[in-house]
Amino acid sequence: MGAFQALMMTVFLLLSKSNRTPNSVLAVMSFSWAVCCLSFALQSNKVWWDYPHLFRVTSVFLYSFFPPIYLYTKYVTTSAKSFSNKDLLHFLPSLGFLLSGIPFYILSAEEKRQAIFDHHPEWMGSLLDVGSQVTSLVIVIQGLLYSFLSIKHLRRFNMKLKDVVSENDTMTFHWLRNLIIAVVIIWLLGSVGTFWDWILAEDSLVFFQLTYLSIVVLIYFISYNALRQPEIFKEIQLSEGEELVDVIIEDEKEEVIQEENEEMLANSKKLSVYIENKKPYLKTKLTLQELVDDLGFTRNQLSALIFYTYKAHFYDVMNEYRLEEAIALLKGDEYQDLKLEIIAYKAGFNTKATFNRLFKQKMGITPSEFRKKQRELHVELS
Repeated sequence: MGAFQALMMTVFLLLSKSNRTPNSVLAVMSFSWAVCCLSFALQSNKVWWDYPHLFRVTSVFLYSFFPPIYLYTKYVTTSAKSFSNKDLLHFLPSLGFLLSGIPFYILSAEEKRQAIFDHHPEWMGSLLDVGSQVTSLVIVIQGLLYSFLSIKHLRRFNMKLKDVVSENDTMTFHWLRNLIIAVVIIWLLGSVGTFWDWILAEDSLVFFQLTYLSIVVLIYFISYNALRQPEIFKEIQLSEGEELVDVIIEDEKEEVIQEENEEMLANSKKLSVYIENKKPYLKTKLTLQELVDDLGFTRNQLSALIFYTYKAHFYDVMNEYRLEEAIALLKGDEYQDLKLEIIAYKAGFNTKATFNRLFKQKMGITPSEFRKKQRELHVELS
């Protein structure tokens, strides 16, 4: 079932009309999972005896397990529109595995059976054993390397883009983070199984069973998110005419040195008065560009001014105002019967989940617990 679901997800990703390059890379990874799951499910001496030509064929897809997660992260978080030839270098281990297996692939079915089960000739049996060990080692190293690169790449972009993407696009970053964490867990399980087998020379089947079970769970997790939040498979949307890479390069090249002069102080006061009087944060899909249009600053000027004034980034500032608004609503007698979803929306939050998460971070308790305490306090005072 896991392999079938992965194949269905591969088709879905390949047919997706938006964000084609990242989704195509994810489709490669999904197809690799499908082949690996199917291979593991069917793996037995009887299968290799009946179909010896399949031996070592499915193993090549193991090398396509981890590179796509890094490439997917890279393409989702940049403005790159097409697959580059340089990215093919990440799949050189797969090519190396295929080339090293040529002496085995050209054998007849009977000769392959002898090599697999009798290690005859001896050099061929040794080639298969060494190939298996090298494959396990390379995959362990790949998992460590590409997981690290993916996390580093995502964190770098997440820090740079707080003033660029909209709140909806933050779902994409949370999705990527969860996907990478899941892949790291799978890598850990597989690595433990590999070293358990090497060092203790004991049966490590249980670890590989857990590994493939985790892959199946991840496949259904991705499929669920594809149905529940299809927007995470779309590209990050910026304001018209603006390129993501341009913003990041500009941010890297220009270190804004803020000086406390009269102009900056005056602009800072203008900004705070505008936010407190106009309350733009009550708009659930507010973007930085809307404030730029209203206040007459450039994007870079306004971003710098926001950080100068509040020592925080745009969405952090807006969400802080929204939390204050929500707290005031929860304390008001006239809003005691309103659902928390309505409170969240009236305060400017786009989703209840975001509201709950940020509220608990700030107050240490959930909105429902806060409301309960307020009601108890009203009873005591009355």
